[in-house]
Amino acid sequence: MGNAKKYLKFYKKKPGNKITEKELELIESRLKGCKKILSVGCGPAVLEAEFNQLHKDMEITGLDISGEML
Repeated sequence: MGNAKKYLKFYKKKPGNKITEKELELIESRLKGCKKILSVGCGPAVLEAEFNQLHKDMEITGLDISGEML
């Protein structure tokens, strides 16, 4: 199993969900009023996808050096 699949598998489990929840709370508090976000090192964009579900009006662009993670 590749690193990207392991990463995604972790975030589908309870510990990964808790981490995503806490990260979203932090991001939410810091990015109020932003309309565009650049996420550098986004991996498979788990957090960015969740954030986009909450804020459909925001434009989120993700970059990652790893083709596998994208």
